[in-house]
Amino acid sequence: MGLTNLERGILNRQIDYTVGDIQPIVEFARIPELRSMCNDKDGFDFSLGSAITEIHLAFVMGFKARNQRPINKEEKNEIFNILGRRIHEIKEAINKMG
Repeated sequence: MGLTNLERGILNRQIDYTVGDIQPIVEFARIPELRSMCNDKDGFDFSLGSAITEIHLAFVMGFKARNQRPINKEEKNEIFNILGRRIHEIKEAINKMG
């Protein structure tokens, strides 16, 4: 059993929120101290990883609070499937930052 329609809606809203407010993530990923530690000269990879982590962590923590249990394997698979289908939106938002 995967996510309920309610949980899918919450996850999609979390993705929408992160895409709409990507600037702080990109600015953080581009600080010189981080860029010098990574082989990521424009901060794109770090920004993408940070955005996905933010979405996933916020959703999983909220899920546990709402349902009084951790996510199961099927739910986790669905989370990553949804993120995979929408990753182009996250990438586009990062690219728009220049």
